[in-house]
Amino acid sequence: MAGLLQRTRLALDNCKEHLSSLPSQNPDVENYLTQHILVLLCAEVQQAIYSTLDDRTKITGDAEVQSFASFAGRRVVRGVEKTELAGFIGMFGEEKKNQFATLLAEEDVTIYGNAVSSRHKIAHNTQGANITFRELEKAVDAACKMINAAREALGLNRIDPAQ
Repeated sequence: MAGLLQRTRLALDNCKEHLSSLPSQNPDVENYLTQHILVLLCAEVQQAIYSTLDDRTKITGDAEVQSFASFAGRRVVRGVEKTELAGFIGMFGEEKKNQFATLLAEEDVTIYGNAVSSRHKIAHNTQGANITFRELEKAVDAACKMINAAREALGLNRIDPAQ
């Protein structure tokens, strides 16, 4: 894994550049782009959690255990809400779940939770979500912290988001 959320960060940067180049702001276009990036963000967080599981199971050195854990993990982790991630990490032991919780600032948990909730509204509600581009930028940073907290709780190295 080179860096965290690279596809999401690229989309965010490209959209930010595009929006700043426009002669006037169009809140509808900004909202559409924000919603699209939210969907990317949640998909990419889920893939990062799967990669974290794969990295963790490599420690065993047992290809069959790795295969089983990878398959099972993809069945278990169906969403990226903080509570679901904590439950998944808790399957490695309650102390891992507690460590995950202590590694996260409440503000980041709230920002991340709002973003994931907004993504669900986009996917399952015809009205979409009301989140600003600026809030989205903060949510991407909070998501990186969430992924790194999961990695650290599972005994893995953190990943520099900017790599």
